[in-house]
Amino acid sequence: MQADAKRGALCAARRWVAALVVALLAFCGAPAAAESRGGTLERLRATLSEAQKELDSGHLARAAELYRQARDEASGLGGDSLPLARALDGLADVHRLAGRPADAAELYLRSAAMWESLLGKRQPRLATTLHNLGVVYVEQGRPDLAGPPLRRALEIWEATLGPASPQARETSRTLLRIEARNRPAD
Repeated sequence: MQADAKRGALCAARRWVAALVVALLAFCGAPAAAESRGGTLERLRATLSEAQKELDSGHLARAAELYRQARDEASGLGGDSLPLARALDGLADVHRLAGRPADAAELYLRSAAMWESLLGKRQPRLATTLHNLGVVYVEQGRPDLAGPPLRRALEIWEATLGPASPQARETSRTLLRIEARNRPAD
């Protein structure tokens, strides 16, 4: 039941992120870039969209395959890019759901650095990745590492979406659970 709840929350967040990435690509002139790069960005969008659908359906192996394909193609564009950050995030989600939290944490760290360099320090997309990184640390039994990314995610969400947003409330609850576990018994 808890895995289904995790998957549901993750799926909702990923749909929101996929829409954001598509909008950002369009805003940044992706149609012209796609033409000049032989449709690479259009293929990446389609691959990332298909990967998300596979992840949402619980087909982890197929989602991983598609996210790796997108990662490899986005890497060919040179340097950091929004599609590359999204592919790394998707692979991290797959690793997390497949019970490989160490691999997930590494990928979340890489994608968080990309989101921050590409979009800035106060973006909800960055907050999503930081939240997921903190949750992976909690799942690994490392609450000392979980606090900083969760607090940063909460700060971003409260500033951009408001303290009553579902994202801010969920991150706040996670932080409260960590603090409660770490309090010494009376």
